Amino acid sequence: MPALPILSDTIVLIIEPNESLKKPYTFMYGLYDIRRVSSIERAITEVRLKPPELVLLSASFTPVSTLKLLEVLKEVSVFTIIPLLIIVDLSYKISTVLGISWGGKIAVVDYNTPKKDLFSTIKRITCTASFSCL
Repeated sequence: MPALPILSDTIVLIIEPNESLKKPYTFMYGLYDIRRVSSIERAITEVRLKPPELVLLSASFTPVSTLKLLEVLKEVSVFTIIPLLIIVDLSYKISTVLGISWGGKIAVVDYNTPKKDLFSTIKRITCTASFSCL
């Protein structure tokens, strides 16, 4: 049983260039409205069309492209910053985790994070007094 309620109308944007990487993303399907893209450019388009409530971002992108995405996320954040979960794919030789605070709504996990820990982390970055939990 997930640590979070099922909110199928909650948009979760997954930005992952490794299309064969299934974990931890498979844990999310059926619980949320999942939008999965493989490029930063496509992610920016998705964010501008309809901002997500949570972003799962691969650490496999370059720092410059990641910063472009973060700028757009800040632009579209209306009441509170969109929580960000960075996923490290250990099969990539280099992963980039930018040194940002993101308003305390950021966490980093690797792709082998157990389901229970993943949902606990998501709950931690999405639940605040002014923001409803995912």
